[in-house]
Amino acid sequence: MSEYRASTKKGMVDSLATFFTKHSIQMIPNQKPIMGAEEYKKSWGELMQFGTWDFKLEAVEVKASGNIAVELGKYSLEFTPNENSPIPQMSDKGNYMVLWEKIEGKWQVIWDAPVSELPLPSFRQK
Repeated sequence: MSEYRASTKKGMVDSLATFFTKHSIQMIPNQKPIMGAEEYKKSWGELMQFGTWDFKLEAVEVKASGNIAVELGKYSLEFTPNENSPIPQMSDKGNYMVLWEKIEGKWQVIWDAPVSELPLPSFRQK
């Protein structure tokens, strides 16, 4: 996943979208699902113009059968905004589950579901 992390930090949305199928679903906390690789490029392309997104992914367990695999892992995220960003600096951490399918010899994301461990800002204790 170091290729994914490097591409994310550099804002290389087209490279990142190759991990996703045209029918993939990415379910990011607190927003509507991102449907397919083209919407992934559009959504993340818009977000990446506002700063640097640094995801660290750690696969904890993978279960596979034939051309299907499920990955359970942990993630952390650091967002560093640029001068034009409406998004403030932020950090997140949590767990994720990804359903992979081997299509034409290449493993691609079908479903991606990160789940934050952090409470929403209004519920965080000061």
